[in-house]
Amino acid sequence: MARGVVVRGAGWQAANMVLAGDAALRQLALSTLDELVDTNGPRLTRKQLRDCVPGVPTPHLADRQKGIWNPKWLDATLSVLTTHDSKYPDRELGDGVWSYSYREGGTGGDNRKLRFAYELGVDVIHFQPRAGLTYEPIYPVRIVENYPDQERVILVRRDIDRVDWNLGEEEYLRRWVERTVLQRLHQDDFRKRVMRAYEDTCAVCNLKYERLLDAVHIDRDKSEFGEPHTNNGLALCKLHHRAYDLNLMGISPDYVVKVKSEVRRDSDGPMLLHGIQEMHGRKLWVPVEARDKPLPERLDRRYREFKNA
Repeated sequence: MARGVVVRGAGWQAANMVLAGDAALRQLALSTLDELVDTNGPRLTRKQLRDCVPGVPTPHLADRQKGIWNPKWLDATLSVLTTHDSKYPDRELGDGVWSYSYREGGTGGDNRKLRFAYELGVDVIHFQPRAGLTYEPIYPVRIVENYPDQERVILVRRDIDRVDWNLGEEEYLRRWVERTVLQRLHQDDFRKRVMRAYEDTCAVCNLKYERLLDAVHIDRDKSEFGEPHTNNGLALCKLHHRAYDLNLMGISPDYVVKVKSEVRRDSDGPMLLHGIQEMHGRKLWVPVEARDKPLPERLDRRYREFKNA
């Protein structure tokens, strides 16, 4: 079966009705997780994943003990979790690709909704174990292949382009590795062009220490406008790259640096004062060549994201 937002074939009308009812609640769960990560950082405890989804019964993002969470308010699995002492052979197959094992009990029980998540092609959360009994959510992921005879599924981060899984797992992974290598070479070339255009200088603070600079996309890399053109790039130091990514700092279409008002009001020592707050209202340093300068329409899209954050 082809995976996607719309299910075709036998029973497709009933399946699409399920999807329509599932989508809003699933998005509510993902938005709740966004807020948790923004507030607490990317590593969460199981306690933090309990009693957090508003307006639904059993308002959890993960099961208290089991690895598969199938809330009654969704028709397919919401999240899968690998415990720190897992007895299952879960493993990472590559950057953004994982093999995840069924729960004991064959194709029934909790695994029924897991298989249904595969059939519907819905977004799922993948919690991975980290230090101190915390878990890092990787999301959204899709279940792109189901192997009931091996009692496992294949998870892929949704923003990774996929080839036809009918080629088989080995051939898929071979092509995926080739694509990943090409993508990294592509990004290396983007960095070189941006650093050259900005003369190894942070566009916000004028730091000229190349090893502390990043080539940053204005239209985010994974967006429909995220082409690796120099006019979609900024040279930013690590601090200002992070602030830009988190929408604590924005850049207006007329090349003026803006800092969130709540950040400007905060007090946290000289690093915040001189590193972030004093950048507010500063004119962006841009390349000399017109073709390399950030396109105002790109800055405008990203600036609207900053204002709405």
